[in-house]
Amino acid sequence: MKKNKRLGRGLEDISHYFVSQNQTVATAHPVVNEELIQNHYKSVSIVDITDPQRGADLCAKVGIWLAQNGIRVLLVDADSRFPGISFMLGMSLPGFSLEHYYQEIYEPSDLVCTGPYGVKLLAPHLTIESVSPESRAEMSLILDTLKSIEQETDVVIIRQFEDYINPITDEALFVVSASDTSLMDSYKALKKFALSDDRKMIGIVMAEERDEENAAVVFDKICNCTEMSYGIKPYFLGNLTIPPFSNGENSFPPLEKGGKGGFETGFTGIVSRLTEISLHNRELSGRKRLFFERFGLLLNRDCVTPQEMKYLNFY
Repeated sequence: MKKNKRLGRGLEDISHYFVSQNQTVATAHPVVNEELIQNHYKSVSIVDITDPQRGADLCAKVGIWLAQNGIRVLLVDADSRFPGISFMLGMSLPGFSLEHYYQEIYEPSDLVCTGPYGVKLLAPHLTIESVSPESRAEMSLILDTLKSIEQETDVVIIRQFEDYINPITDEALFVVSASDTSLMDSYKALKKFALSDDRKMIGIVMAEERDEENAAVVFDKICNCTEMSYGIKPYFLGNLTIPPFSNGENSFPPLEKGGKGGFETGFTGIVSRLTEISLHNRELSGRKRLFFERFGLLLNRDCVTPQEMKYLNFY
């Protein structure tokens, strides 16, 4: 017979002050009891603090590789320093502002362009400042379009993370250089991302580091800091080597693990992780909490939605 777990001497006598006899069990609520995994659609950032051009190049090549291998990917450029994914993909876009596409000559679907091998790219640079109060009606229509497009993709990859979208980004893959200044800047960004939510996941790929042992030492230093400060241990993706573009149909070779101790090229590690996330997203059934759905809630965080009003209304 299973024994009931005792609270300990003295605590049982006062437990009734803290636990009401009529208290509703939280798991009995239909929303709380729903399997959260069914709603967990993951969006991922690729973050390169020290080299904006390298970050844009990496995102473009990752998007191309995923598309070539059957992954439906939507790239979002959120790096205000060098919004250059479109340039790296060889695409000429009319504007980098959301408001640019509010003109009557554009349809909402014009915000998403199709690049090489079917890669989808959000045409403007994503900034919250470009959404003015006067454009909320247009923005609502745009978000509905983006959500419908996202339903047909396997993963949303955001280049860089900014403070305003930090809360709605589930995971970030940081490109870290081993030099003292670059390492410190990358760690500060990594820390800011992690501290926003202790459920965040963080991957690290080393750049500009040819020695595997030294890369492992730097990674261990980062892990020691993150575990000591906020209890999160990043996972390692390898050393960054970005394959060149090619005009051939098979521009990237098959991914193969190499090196000792599981050290792969960083590119291999990144696309492997994103493929895993993409397949997970694809298999989700039921309602998914999409990136652009959460982005819409972020824009309207000071407002009460009609659905929320429905639940809050007493009548």
